[in-house]
Amino acid sequence: MIENNPIPPYLIFARYRSPVDRLRRRLIAVKWHQMRTIRRKAGFVCGVIGWPLIAAYFAYHETVRHGERTKELTGKGRFRQFREQWALSAWYGLAPSAYYNYSFYEDRQRLICRQYLHNQDSRTLYSAFNFGNTALLTEKVVFAEVCSAASLPMIPTLGVFKGGQEIKSSDWENQDLFAKPTDSIGGWGVLGWRFLTDGLYVDGAGARKTREQVIIRLREISKSRPYLLQPRLKNHLELQRLSPGGLCTARILTIRKPDGEILIYGALLKMPTGTALVDNFAAGGIASPIDIQSGVLGTAIGKQLAATRYTHHPDTKEPIEGFNLPDWSRTKDLCIAAHEHFPGFVYLGWDIALTDRGPILVEGNHNPGQVLFQRGSATPIGGSVFNAVCLEHLESATR
Repeated sequence: MIENNPIPPYLIFARYRSPVDRLRRRLIAVKWHQMRTIRRKAGFVCGVIGWPLIAAYFAYHETVRHGERTKELTGKGRFRQFREQWALSAWYGLAPSAYYNYSFYEDRQRLICRQYLHNQDSRTLYSAFNFGNTALLTEKVVFAEVCSAASLPMIPTLGVFKGGQEIKSSDWENQDLFAKPTDSIGGWGVLGWRFLTDGLYVDGAGARKTREQVIIRLREISKSRPYLLQPRLKNHLELQRLSPGGLCTARILTIRKPDGEILIYGALLKMPTGTALVDNFAAGGIASPIDIQSGVLGTAIGKQLAATRYTHHPDTKEPIEGFNLPDWSRTKDLCIAAHEHFPGFVYLGWDIALTDRGPILVEGNHNPGQVLFQRGSATPIGGSVFNAVCLEHLESATR
């Protein structure tokens, strides 16, 4: 399904020379080159020609879904919202959903709408740049082995369960536990047990389990998909005020320049809400941008479109905006060191837990979530160093 116009009209008729426009032109060439058949190229052309009608269709449905909430926030009627969506979509090629996702109903946001990258842009960039073995990142057991070999601080593996059997185990008595599918995405399928005393654990529903009962449970659920058992980490003492109990993680985005230097181009702190064990947007988590230099947080936002931003955590009521993350310099160094051990990837995203023992790697992401970063920070990636480095790669490849 077409999500946004692959050739925005403004690129043809306007004389923009900004870096993000140069990048978008390069991406159009890459996308066209990747289409090996006449049929695919014909579909591409038809999508470009028919985009104004496609945009009107999706703008109508987006307005029905989010128009009333946005009217309460801005005072703009639904017809005006529809008109602004369609104008942005028709001229700049944006997906109508971006109007609500990135708050383009605000005048200051519309002024920088060209600098936002979208899902189709991300997919084209990924196919052009990241040639590494994705199993090193998507398979949690493999990722743990790579990090262990590189002496990178990460969560220990206590057990691996697959096909109803425990295929790897170690001593894990008398500590809080956390289990997740080895191919987990979005925080789905996670389990947790808090250690009580005398070999007893309590799960999220308050039921008490023995060590043997925990193992039986993991064996049972591993019949459908493999599970990884790890110790349940605790937030740094200073960070506990920004969580009702679940683990907070920093999502840090790194990119490798053509000369091999690795830079950080974006960072967010993800925070859980309610009784959730994880901080993912899909589980109700919220995200706050991190100033790369200082480690200071901005306001946070959740997954819901047309949502308001939080200056304080909705559960703990503690201030988010202005909070200074502990061990921020060490956290950045860890991400850069980790990227060194994953060749073949130009850009990656890292989830880092900030604990009293220092920053610890939770996982790496070959698709680092540009949409998550742009929404959480209300800042377009096209205005960051990411844009310049991608241009360097594309232009050097052309030469």
